[in-house]
Amino acid sequence: MESTLSDQTLDLLKLEKQQVNEYFDTPINILVVVGPAQASWRLPAELLCDKLPGFAPAVRRSVQENNALSLYISKGDPSVFAAVVDWLLSGQLQCHKPHESVDSSEEHHCLHRYRVHTFAERYHSEKLCNAATRRARLCIRLSTSLPNSAEIQNMFSQSPSNQCFQNLIVSEVVNTFFILSMDDVRNGMSELIETISSHPGFHSLFLIAVKARYQA
Repeated sequence: MESTLSDQTLDLLKLEKQQVNEYFDTPINILVVVGPAQASWRLPAELLCDKLPGFAPAVRRSVQENNALSLYISKGDPSVFAAVVDWLLSGQLQCHKPHESVDSSEEHHCLHRYRVHTFAERYHSEKLCNAATRRARLCIRLSTSLPNSAEIQNMFSQSPSNQCFQNLIVSEVVNTFFILSMDDVRNGMSELIETISSHPGFHSLFLIAVKARYQA
């Protein structure tokens, strides 16, 4: 189970939600259309500009040049933008996939957070980057398994690479490795070997991080 949010955190989220509600009193809304299937969301222009600064030039250009008030992210992933919208409205990134179950090893918890983090970097939102990082770290620590080999392969094969998030994944896998008991290591050895060897870039960073931990 996830830890209960502190009263201070809840107060901050409540305040942020009140501030988000105020954006909907503004008259200018933008239709954001994402991906080949053209999934769409209508959102306040000021909310997009304030929370995702990378959107600001396109939003302002759309407002100044015509009355269409639309933005198209033709190569975007609707599932990623849906998570971004949840964050815009609530201040949190949720994960509804199983963690403490036998099915958790089949779930791609980190890959989706990786894509959200990459989106956040592209549109210059430090707060969204931090939210994606926190959510990924929490998913790893709640799960009964490490990021699987398919996730590692995908995250470390992207170009350009998202080094910030890659370093997070390496750090969390190393942390997990060091807190395992010898019985856990033996029982999960095949999974651990598969994860570590799933991509040469990850393998190299993992070995460097393990060496640094032993020398610390």
